[in-house]
This record gives sequence, C-alpha cells and structure tokens, in this order.
Amino acid sequence: MRQLPELQRNILGIRIEHPSTQPMIALGGKYGDLDLFNGVDMPSIAELLDASEEIEIPKGHIVLEEGAFNDALYLLLEGELDVRLGGINAATLLTLGIGGCVGELSILSQLNVSAYVVAVARLLDIRGSQLWSITGTSHELSRNLLKVLSGRVGDNNN
Repeated sequence: MRQLPELQRNILGIRIEHPSTQPMIALGGKYGDLDLFNGVDMPSIAELLDASEEIEIPKGHIVLEEGAFNDALYLLLEGELDVRLGGINAATLLTLGIGGCVGELSILSQLNVSAYVVAVARLLDIRGSQLWSITGTSHELSRNLLKVLSGRVGDNNN
C-alpha cells in the first residue's frame, strides 16, 4: 500500500480502500464515463492509472489545505467536495459532484494549494507524476484537463 505524504496523511485522516483488484483496463467503463476521461482511449492509459488508488474520505475531513503543498489530482467518484476560499470556516464557494476534480492546479502550476477542499467522498488519487505521464500519453485527457481549468477561470470571473 502506497503511503501518502505526511502532510496529506494528517490532513486527510483517511483509510485506503481497495474496492477492486481488477486492473484499470478492466475498469475503463467505470471511469470512462467521467468528464476527465471523455474520449480517452482507456487502454492506452490503463498501465499509468494502475498506480492510482481509490480512497474514502470521511465527512468533514480536509482533502486539500489552502497554502499547503499538493502532489495529487483527486477525481470525485462518489459524494461531494466543498471548495472554500479564505479559511476552513469560510462559506462554500463551489460544491463539486461526481466527476469533478481538485488538485490539478497545484500540480500544473507547481504552486501551493489555493483553497480548502472538504469532503464526504470516494476519490481516485492520481499522483502528480502519473498525471504528467498520462497527459503525455493522452491528448484527449490533456484537452479535458484544460476544459476543467478554463471552466474554473471562467466561473471565477463571473
């Protein structure tokens, strides 16, 4: 079982579940319906996704802490993620549903996390090095990731 970085272990307070022992290639239909994987040839990235893990986050636990280092993209498989700017007790700016993702901005920008993310969720934890490898393999996933980022910028400008 892969160990999370110390900061993330303390923040998340999670237990890692292994709901399936099938390789990701067999799970293509499971993840293929999510926006991030729209149009992606799942067998072409299956080996890269094999190192990802599904994790359970208890209600109210912090997934990402504003100002902290992050090296994971978290893809929401079940539940909700609340995004809060300006502190853990700030009002929820955005609630993400199934298929939403967080953490991508800090990986791509190599900057610390810009918001708190609080959850009751089941997430797919894709490490930064995996994400870079997948984007190098799948232009479709890269395009989908750009859509996510541009949507966030557009939402923040409105």
